[in-house]
Amino acid sequence: MTETPTIHETIIYHKPCVKRGEKVTAGQIIADSADTKDGELALGTNLLVAYMTWYGHNFEDGIVISDRQVDVYWMEFKKDAENGNKARHGISGIR
Repeated sequence: MTETPTIHETIIYHKPCVKRGEKVTAGQIIADSADTKDGELALGTNLLVAYMTWYGHNFEDGIVISDRQVDVYWMEFKKDAENGNKARHGISGIR
């Protein structure tokens, strides 16, 4: 895994898709990052959330507006867990 600094003082991590010494062909994907998976752009899902405070507490918490969305994402999390996908930072689906 390599780290590439950006002009915004952040770091992009690149995860190799090939092994050292492996022959590669023109156009073959050789690395993935947080925004790609197997060479495909992984944008995810747009979701409406609210950021609010409660008398100065929990000022950075995101709250899902729709109960239906909670059910949808809970089922996705459960499906990933049942398939043996390991979660990163406690959130399933992030690689």
